[in-house]
Amino acid sequence: MSIVQIDGFPKCSFKFVNLPSRNTSYKNHFEKGRAVKSLREEAAVLGRNWLVKAKKTLNIPLVTRGFVMVNVYCQHEGLMDVHNIDIKPVMDGLVDAGIFQDDEWAFIPLVTYRWAGIDDRGQRRTVLDIYELAGLVINNEGQLLPLGRRRL
Repeated sequence: MSIVQIDGFPKCSFKFVNLPSRNTSYKNHFEKGRAVKSLREEAAVLGRNWLVKAKKTLNIPLVTRGFVMVNVYCQHEGLMDVHNIDIKPVMDGLVDAGIFQDDEWAFIPLVTYRWAGIDDRGQRRTVLDIYELAGLVINNEGQLLPLGRRRL
């Protein structure tokens, strides 16, 4: 049995429309680079705006040990691999904004994907709910959360 302990409600949530699939094919490397840069910048702006509205200081990360639940709303009931949504540029942007110290496993040891339903506007929408992870139990053994490397 595995148990995930989280502290109450999400610390924050971020909504994105039409995040690309990992299977998306681009014409060339430069087109992919522009798309990744754009998503990263969008996430950084959303993260900074959230911190400003919440009146949080920008010099310390909001979440020290994160659990990210990726909620995928589909445009129809057809087949879709929800785990193919590419959140890497989004996570990098949230690090840039100061939501996380880094997106390595020491700071975000758990990411889950779930099908969250059909979007009422017919869009593929992805909502990232970010929780502070209090504890993690896998196979009835408490798993120590890693300390992570120190940043200079």
